[in-house]
Amino acid sequence: MIIGPPAYDLPAYHWQLEALAFFDHLIYGADNGYASQARVRYWVEGADAYRSASSWPLPGSKSLRLHLASNGADAAMHRLTADPQQNGLNRWAAVPLGAILCAGFDEVANQCLSYEMAVEKEMELTGAVTLCLSFSSNEIDSHVVARTGLVSANDAYCILSMGAIRPACRRIDTARSTTTEIAIDIDAPEPLVPGVPVTLRFSLTPHPVVLKPGDRLRLDIASRTDLLRSDVSHGHAQFDMQVPPYFARNTLHYGPGSFIEFDVAPPFLSWREANQHH
Repeated sequence: MIIGPPAYDLPAYHWQLEALAFFDHLIYGADNGYASQARVRYWVEGADAYRSASSWPLPGSKSLRLHLASNGADAAMHRLTADPQQNGLNRWAAVPLGAILCAGFDEVANQCLSYEMAVEKEMELTGAVTLCLSFSSNEIDSHVVARTGLVSANDAYCILSMGAIRPACRRIDTARSTTTEIAIDIDAPEPLVPGVPVTLRFSLTPHPVVLKPGDRLRLDIASRTDLLRSDVSHGHAQFDMQVPPYFARNTLHYGPGSFIEFDVAPPFLSWREANQHH
């Protein structure tokens, strides 16, 4: 398995050569050294280097669970904390893509909830990313899009991972789920009961990253992909989706059921220290 940096500039010669070496070895039995490659190779944001491993998730990884907590008004920057907030809620407006809005709508209704955690010690997050939300809406269905990002000490933003779920299709397909990805059964929708919380548990794309003191880990939640996509300078190919299906007022309920979970890689030599030896 290979997780590379977001580089979609064409022609992507490095991936073409990678594929050529792989199929030469697999199909023609070429002794080109491919068999000696590590089973897992992954690019680490912040370290700007590839690391390798024997399996995925990384052997010896530990789980880091960060709970979502409110800082007051819906439009405020909220918190990611080690301990769950016992109660409380925040809301956001789900607005269909291209809908005509009244003047001043954005001044009275936020379309996104944002959370941050200040990084106090260096760590590597490498592996599955899972988001669990206690969610309700005033409609029978909506759409939830989540994005994690890294805000460096100089306030530069780098998108890390994204994921989405349709709340009416929230049943987990345990037969197809793996240790690194939650599969969702979309064949039997279960309409929401307006105002009644349900559990939304879904995967985000993995993006290995080294977090350093002074950085901030950010989580953003909204109902439209265009509100959370990054610009082309980040190298991600992202496209607008025609969601949500209609106007809704969505609510996130705090407590032990609203959290984001990462895999923390085993202790490793600081990449700065490692580079000093070369």
